[in-house]
Parts: sequence; C-alpha cells; structure tokens
Amino acid sequence: MKLTDFIIHRYILKGYKGNDSCVTIPEGITKIGNRAFEHCRSLTSITIPDSVTQIGYQAFAFCSSLTSITIPDSVTQIGDDAFRDCTSLTSITIPDSVTEIGIFAFMDCSSLECIKVDENNGIYDSRNNCNAIIHTASNTLIEGCNKTIIPDSVTKIEGCAFWGRKSLTSINIPEGVTQIEAWTFSGCTSLTSITIPDSVTEIGEFAFKDCTSLTSINIPDSVTKIEGCAFWGCTLLTSINIPDSVTQIGSSAFRGCEKLKYVSIAANTPVDSSTFSECPNVEISRRSPSKPDAT
Repeated sequence: MKLTDFIIHRYILKGYKGNDSCVTIPEGITKIGNRAFEHCRSLTSITIPDSVTQIGYQAFAFCSSLTSITIPDSVTQIGDDAFRDCTSLTSITIPDSVTEIGIFAFMDCSSLECIKVDENNGIYDSRNNCNAIIHTASNTLIEGCNKTIIPDSVTKIEGCAFWGRKSLTSINIPEGVTQIEAWTFSGCTSLTSITIPDSVTEIGEFAFKDCTSLTSINIPDSVTKIEGCAFWGCTLLTSINIPDSVTQIGSSAFRGCEKLKYVSIAANTPVDSSTFSECPNVEISRRSPSKPDAT
C-alpha cells in the first residue's frame, strides 16, 4: 500500500487506486468521500483513523470481500448505501459518536450476523442485545441482520431493513407495527417462518420478494392492502388465505409463486391478470365475503 494509491483533496479521501486486501487510511483524513472504495473487491479489512468524522455515500459499496471494519468513535455520519452489498461483512459496531445513519447503509449485507450499538449512543440503540439498529426516539428498527430478534417495543420497521439477509430463517414482528414496508424482507432466501401481528394493516410492495423458502404465511384479518409484487417469487408457497379485510391487491402480488396451488379469496376482492401470473397450477376459490355481526 502506497500513499499514492489514495486520491485526497482537502483532507477528503476521494478514491483508492490500489488493490491491497488490508488498507489503513492515512491519519488526518476527515471524510471518506462518496464511492471512495466502491467495487474494491479485493478489500478484506480497513483501518479508519480517529480523524474521520464522515463516511460518505456508497463509500464501501460492493466491497464483496470486506469482512472486518472498525468505525472509530470520531465518526458522526454514515451515508446512504455506505456499506451496501458488502456480502462478506459479518459484524458491525456503531460507536456512541454516530448521530446519523443514512438509508440503506447496510442493505444486502447477506452475511451480517452481529450488530451492536454502543450503549452511550443517544440516537440509536440495540436494546436487549437484539442484533439490530433502532432509532431510539421513534422505536424504529432501521437495520436488522440474520440473527435479529425484534424487541416488543419496536413500532416500525424501516423498508429494506432485512433486505438480502440470506441466513435469516424466522422472525416475529411485534404487536404495534402497522405496516410491513417496501422491500423489508426481500431476498431473505432462508426465511421459512414469519409471524405477522393483528396490528399490521398493509404489506408493502416487494416486501417478501424472492423469499424462496417461505412455504406458508398467515395474513391476519387486520390487513386491508397487499401492495404490488409483495410475494413475487416465493417459489415454495403452496397455499394462501386472503382475509375478507383485504380490499386492494396490487399488480403481480403473487407473481412467480410456482408451487402455489390454492388461494382462498373473497368474491368482491379485486385482482387483475398479473396478480397470480406465472403460477401455473393455482386454483382460486372465490368465497362469499363474511357479513358484519348484527348489533
């Protein structure tokens, strides 16, 4: 590793031209710039000096061999997509200094099994050793991993929070969560079991896309809306009961569920030609909607 491998301008690390597996960023750098190490596929570990306060947009995105990184307690901001598709990264610790974590910061980190937030961080936490990053004030889980246990105190799960967690096998969503947002569990290819509470009213688009080990799912009768492509590519899903409460199902909601054989749905629930497309053996049973209790 040579100093000339680094592209530096006014204490901002703009890029890296080397191909070393272990990299130490020079002292005095204050920001790791946007895309500075993007697609550095030979990079396995990196040492960040205490002078760094910001990690920029996609700074380490697609560093597919990166297994280890220590974020110093000088860092206050982690940018959008900062570690996206770091598919070999197994653990991450957020120091107490971090006050801002951008969207999709750890999206598709498929090997991530341990997430910790320093207990002195005033903005984020990983309460009850839950293996997740939770925004403390709003009780919003913003990043999960393969071994996350969602605390009962969580009331919202950010979209894409579990995207690509390929070793996640089961998850319980606590009461109080009202929406499964877009892409939340997309690409969780080992997910076989999920518990959706009665508080959930909406399942977002692509929420369970390509959950290829999911064989069944219970949709509670609190749900009123299933967005487009929500279960696209759930190839082992064999049957599904859509409750009468559902009044809207988006396009391609169950597209490509190749083994889906039986669907029970109310006669007045609208579907279009794409809802069950590429489901070659599906039988759709239209039942009479339940009547409200007499008062």
